[in-house]
Amino acid sequence: MLRKLTCAIVVGLVGTGLFGCGSEEPVCERYGTCGGVIPDGGSQSSSGGPIGPCDPHGQTPLGEKCGVYLSFTRGNDSNAGVFTYAAKKTFAKAAALALELKQPVFACGEEFQETVKLPPGVTVYGGLDCGDEWRYKPAQKTVIAPIESGVPALDLSPGPEKTVLEDIAVHARDAEKPGESSIAMRAVNANADLVRCELLAGKGGDGTDGESHLPDPMLEGTKGKAGEAACAFVPNPEPVYGGAKVYKACTVDLVSTGGKGGDGGYGAVLLPGVPFPAGGNGENGTPAGLGGKGGVGQPISGMWDCDTGGRGGAGADGADGQPGQGAPAVGPIDENGYVAIDGTPGTPGTLAQGGGGGGGSRGGLICSGNNLSYGAAGGSGGSGGCGGKGGGAGTGGGASIALISVTSSLSFTKSKLAASEAGRGGLGGDGQPGGVGGVGGKGGPQGFYGVPGCAGGHGGKGGNGAPGGGGAGGPAYVIAVSGTPPMISVDSEILQGIAGKGGSGGNANAASNAGADGTAGEIFSF
Repeated sequence: MLRKLTCAIVVGLVGTGLFGCGSEEPVCERYGTCGGVIPDGGSQSSSGGPIGPCDPHGQTPLGEKCGVYLSFTRGNDSNAGVFTYAAKKTFAKAAALALELKQPVFACGEEFQETVKLPPGVTVYGGLDCGDEWRYKPAQKTVIAPIESGVPALDLSPGPEKTVLEDIAVHARDAEKPGESSIAMRAVNANADLVRCELLAGKGGDGTDGESHLPDPMLEGTKGKAGEAACAFVPNPEPVYGGAKVYKACTVDLVSTGGKGGDGGYGAVLLPGVPFPAGGNGENGTPAGLGGKGGVGQPISGMWDCDTGGRGGAGADGADGQPGQGAPAVGPIDENGYVAIDGTPGTPGTLAQGGGGGGGSRGGLICSGNNLSYGAAGGSGGSGGCGGKGGGAGTGGGASIALISVTSSLSFTKSKLAASEAGRGGLGGDGQPGGVGGVGGKGGPQGFYGVPGCAGGHGGKGGNGAPGGGGAGGPAYVIAVSGTPPMISVDSEILQGIAGKGGSGGNANAASNAGADGTAGEIFSF
């Protein structure tokens, strides 16, 4: 059997037809709003239409069934929404019903702790005092003040249908996370008129300071070992060894060694004309470099002492790291918001070279009682110190923007748009000083007639970690626009914000690597 279809045409609030066709009742009958509504006329119509005046700016109590009613404190999204005593609670539910009914939303002049995303074509009248029979109170704005930070407080969705907002204040929350931005409203491919409205951005979030590193004694090199003394084993001579090489492992792959000291020489046979054997040479320190040469042992003849080649050479210092770069400029803006720009970290210093081992002295009849013995041994070199860590990068500060408009057609009448204070850039972290090198080991003491062994060379100092670069300060723009700028009436107010300062580079900006300061302005085109 064929089901009979019915169609109803209802005159809407703004003169458009509401069509309900199908086997079910029209939406206006479902909500009891058929019969026509004229918001500014305040007239009553048939029993199915509005009850009482519907002027959103009137001084008399607002009637029932004039549209969709909205109250955060008194409403509930399960309510019908078409009676003042059965209001909706959230913009999302109220706007959806208003589009279905082709009627406006009447919003209480109170705070809505809601992030609002409005579809195109919605009309919202704010500034109504719910506690005074929904009378219009111009000073009592409907305030959108979400508890969520880091997202636009009000988003206008794309679409050609015109959205109308009256007596609405949008208060973006201050950023709560580092580098987060505070944006009051965003419109992307939208069409809207705003009358007696406020767009107030909150403060942008400060960037995070880069990690700083304090001096650390664990980076210091290892002290060299002393060489053994001459005549230590008289009358039964045994070898006299140079100080053992020492190590400093900064990482598994980065090890500095102090060179072993030269052994003491020995006269094995005493015959006329046979010279005493020479002392041993010290070993070089590692890693290989310009310094750290092992000392020369005492030769079998000729002049020799520790000051003319016998002492181990000092290890070469490690290289300092490269400073991080300060953020060169503020970041980009697009329909997704602002992107904060960070500095870069400083690089670590490098491992230092170990000192060379000292040379040993020659052996012979150097002990009491004309006993043949080994000469004194040289001390080993101290290891090099480890390089310091580089300072961390400062991150960028967040933006404060009242409006981001992307290819939208917007107008503001008797309205206020204000940016606040953008976030500062984070400070670059201090680089860590490199560890001092280990002291070279002492040479072994001399015998009665000989000379002492020579000391090992000191290890080099580890390279200093470099300072990190500072983050960029955030921008403060009243309007950031791509496309046609909004039309703003002469009786509207625009308040410029304060740009964030760029973060200083680490180590008191010794490397002049601060981040760029943010910028501020009324209109920024991107």
